[in-house]
Order: sequence, then structure tokens, then C-alpha cells
Amino acid sequence: MSDKEKSRSELLAEARRLRSRVKLLEGAWHASQAAEKPLREKEQTLSNLLECSPEAILITGADGTITDCSRAAVQMYGFAARDELIGRNSFDFTAPGIEHGMVQEMVETLAHDYGRAKEYVCLARGPREFPMEVSARAIPDESGALSGYIVIARDISRRRAAEERLLLEKEYARTIVETSMDGIIIFNERGDVADFNVAALGLLGYTAEELRTLNQQDLTPDVYAKADETAMSRAAESGRFEEYEKEYLRKDGTRLPALVSGGILGGKPDGQGWRAVAFIKDITERKKAETVLRFERDRLNEITHSVGAGILVVGRNRTAVWAN
Repeated sequence: MSDKEKSRSELLAEARRLRSRVKLLEGAWHASQAAEKPLREKEQTLSNLLECSPEAILITGADGTITDCSRAAVQMYGFAARDELIGRNSFDFTAPGIEHGMVQEMVETLAHDYGRAKEYVCLARGPREFPMEVSARAIPDESGALSGYIVIARDISRRRAAEERLLLEKEYARTIVETSMDGIIIFNERGDVADFNVAALGLLGYTAEELRTLNQQDLTPDVYAKADETAMSRAAESGRFEEYEKEYLRKDGTRLPALVSGGILGGKPDGQGWRAVAFIKDITERKKAETVLRFERDRLNEITHSVGAGILVVGRNRTAVWAN
């Protein structure tokens, strides 16, 4: 074979090797693209999540350095852009007086008990302190060693403020109930005594332990069962019932004349979990006064009817107000 033919043969062989190599590289490239596609999709999903999530999300290294974050986290910490937050250490946003080591230990604990949240005080730009609820999860590397954390944080300032307002309102309500001179009793859907104030104990003569074992029927003479039923029917329609008179049975067997008003506390009488409150005004003195007044009026009538002469009582406007 001549040198020219040999060179041509070698070139053709090299070309075949190159084509084979190109095919191998193309196959490897396509395989790489196929393998990277799910990764790119996951990265895009994570990017969308960080952009749209209403929760403050931090992705940190094992030392707490922020490597990525959600838009909500940027806003919560008082920054304008992600670049201002990325690279900072998440533990630097801990309020003064709280050791960084303690917070890191807390995050490590949460990361191994995913789903549990813990509260602590955070420091935002300004500076501004606010209560935060935090949950975390560890991120392992390929060998399974810790490479970082995903931290989900929530500003709970509004929730705390609402809880404090609710607690204050409950304290106000309890103070009003306990200092009221009128008796207050709360009955459940079965008519059992669920709660009461001190005044109710004094009016009925029971101890707290005794009253808790009683039912509305135990405290009401049978003659007033219809009045109670009517009151509850009105409460079912409007949520409250107008004042009406009845008597309660005291522990000593005597009866307490009372003016009763009240309403429904949540739910409806035909459902479960409802409560009815009764405000009990002692009208014993009024009843005594009415009895005395009737006696005096009857006595006056007897006297005036026994007098032979006519008697006319005239008011200031010269109109007759009474005559025998």
C-alpha cells in the first residue's frame, strides 16, 4: 500500500472514531439533559415557592448563613430585596438577651422534630422586635451529613395582640360578672348549671359545689315551667328574652321572687353546645312593698266605704284621682 493510500485509510479510521466519539458525547449530553430536567424543574418550583409563599422561608447553611429566602421573609425582616438578606446570618435577627447558641439549638431540635413550632422574639430592621413562630427541617448532603436548614417563620404579632385583647375582654367580663349584685347563672343545652357568679350563690343559698350539680328544673317551681319555655322560644328567635317574673327555689325550701332576663351564648337551643345565661334580680323588697301597698289600699277602701259622706281626691291639675 502506498503512503498516500495509507494516509487516506488512517484519516477514514480517525473520522469513524470521531463520529463514534461524537455520538457518545451526544448520548451523554442528552442523558445529562434528561437527568438535569427534574432538577431544573425542582429549582423552578422552589423559586416560584419562594416568590409566592405568604410564609417567611429561609434556606440556610449549617451555620445559619442565609443562602436563599422568600419575598415574605424579606418583607418581614424589613428589607427591600433578597440580596440584602442573603449572606446574613439568620441568628443575627434574634432579639437582644437571647443567646445565638440557644436559638441554634432550638432550630436543630425543631429540624429533627418536624411539624412542631416554637415561639421566640425576633429582631427586624429598624430595629423592631416582634414575636415569631418558627419551624425548621434539616437539609442533608449526599453523604447524609447536615448541610443546612429550611426555616419557616411567621410573624405572630397580630395573633398575640388578638389573644391579649381576648384575655383582657374575658377579664373585664369576669370582673363585671363577679361584682354584679344580680345573680348570673349559665345553663348548658341540657339545662344543667354550667357557671355562675358569687351573687347567685348568695341569693339561692347553695355552695359552689352544690349549685354545679343542679339543673334549671331543680331551681324552678313547676308553675313557672311554661314561662321558662316561652322565654327560651323567644331567645331562639332573637337571641335574647325580655324580662319576666318568676320564682327560684332556695336551698332552704323558700322561694326567691325574681325578675329574669337573658339570652343565648353561642349556638341555638335546638343545637349542641349552646349556653343560656339568666340574669336574676332579687325583687323580694319590691314584692314586700307591693304587699304592704295592697294591704293599705284595701284598708283605705274599707274605711272610705264605711263613711257615710262622699270623698273625692283631686290632683294638682284639679282632676279627680280617687273617689269612694
